[in-house]
Amino acid sequence: MWVEGYLQGLAVLVGVAYFAVSAGADAGNSRMAQCIREDVARWANQRGVLIMGDFNGHLQALDGFQDTNGELLLALARTLALDVLNLRPECEGQYTWSARNSRSCIYYVLATPALARRLTHMNIDEKGEFSIGSDHNRIKLSFSRSFWRTIVKEHRNAAERHLPQLEYAAVAKHSSRTFNRRNHQHMINLCLN
Repeated sequence: MWVEGYLQGLAVLVGVAYFAVSAGADAGNSRMAQCIREDVARWANQRGVLIMGDFNGHLQALDGFQDTNGELLLALARTLALDVLNLRPECEGQYTWSARNSRSCIYYVLATPALARRLTHMNIDEKGEFSIGSDHNRIKLSFSRSFWRTIVKEHRNAAERHLPQLEYAAVAKHSSRTFNRRNHQHMINLCLN
């Protein structure tokens, strides 16, 4: 299913996808991926592309292993030059499915780089606070109107020491000697003038 419209002033094509997980589903999933590629080639035309869905796939980076659907998902992302938003630092949360004391990531969001740059926050509701009784966790996306935004990065505290303790003593001793010599010479110069 595809919807076209505007997201924060950017023309977008939004698709919803599903990859089956049953035995023998690989051929059908490959056909689905090919259909998505053809649809994007036909309809994207200067639009940002956002594809969301239950890909029933696992990626090494998120679940510790990769399966056929995960490989198909990554191949689709590579072919269409899409970012996997679940892997970006703006993504909070990891597990999109949880039931019977198990959890994993099987829902993914893919986006063109222009749209991905506007992503300010992606929240996966792992705690089920906004669940309607499903074993699938809600994904909320937030975008900025402009991709020119300040990204807050963690920096070390400016007051922290970054030299070994013994080095500070040596620096202090050297500075003290240098200051005293300069100060002493300055006082002599003042007296002579």
